[in-house]
Amino acid sequence: MFIWIAAALAGNPSLESSTLDTRAEALDMRALAEAEGLDARIVRRYVSGSGWEYTVIVDDLDPDAAEVAASAWAEAAGEGITIFRRDGDDTPAVELPAPTPAAEPHAAAGADLLEAQVVLQHAVRALGGREGGRASLDRAPALRFEYVREVRSDDVLISAHHELLRSADGQRLRITGQEHAVDSTTLVHPEGAWVQVDGTATERDRDRAAEVVNDFGPEQLLAYPLDFVALVESEPGYRLLRTTSDAGGVYVLEYGGPEVGGAMRLEIEGQAWHPVAVRHASEAGEVRYVFADWREIDTGLVLPFEVELHRDGVLVDRLTVADIAVLKELEDGALALP
Repeated sequence: MFIWIAAALAGNPSLESSTLDTRAEALDMRALAEAEGLDARIVRRYVSGSGWEYTVIVDDLDPDAAEVAASAWAEAAGEGITIFRRDGDDTPAVELPAPTPAAEPHAAAGADLLEAQVVLQHAVRALGGREGGRASLDRAPALRFEYVREVRSDDVLISAHHELLRSADGQRLRITGQEHAVDSTTLVHPEGAWVQVDGTATERDRDRAAEVVNDFGPEQLLAYPLDFVALVESEPGYRLLRTTSDAGGVYVLEYGGPEVGGAMRLEIEGQAWHPVAVRHASEAGEVRYVFADWREIDTGLVLPFEVELHRDGVLVDRLTVADIAVLKELEDGALALP
């Protein structure tokens, strides 16, 4: 990689990428900066005769950290980064270009493999970024979540159909078709909670009923896809991942060893950049999630409609989503009291 190293600076330095021709290139460059923990922004300038040009800027760095940050960003990007010292009017006062690199670029874990952090940032953008996932779901005024769930019990997968409706006014969970169990409807309402079986409604503790219904919601059953962006940004293990393969168009990112308490393997499809599977292994055993049929539900809300959970190689839970919809409001009577 090209590594630019600048002299010591006074004031609050900033970093700036080279000029980029397209917004897509700028997004990739910003993702590389963010993967290094830098708060980057894209600046677009119109140049007469050549059109729009883009640069990526990181502002107001600690003077002691600027050189290290520039080197890390340059190494990830494979090109030079310029360090600026900025005056109070935020215009470049002193430009300190980097020297000519002494070493040739090298690949990540093998020839032509994308760096793991680049792959992760592609996936972060594909799943809606910081404003997507759980943040997007939290903004939904109302929601309909319909699915079939199969859970292993005594070496058999027990299947049931679920329909969850919710809004600020309450929640309704209907479970049907479960073998050896009766159909039921649970209603959580500002005025109380009820469970209805065979046409008979029985009052329940509202807080406890709400906890039970929440366990059947997307926040629990689709927790990993909803929290993927937050995990990439906050969990130390994701910084340890290294690309080990891109066979079949799927990037395999891995880390492992006793010093990190186990092993992790994350597979990300290299066109839509959706996670395909994630596996955690430790002395306690192995847990592997498999994801398929990703769809964009709403702006920034991208979720898999098929999820499998395997423990030590055995399928123990399968989720098949029939419908998940962000609504402005529920239909009249959806949360009617029994």
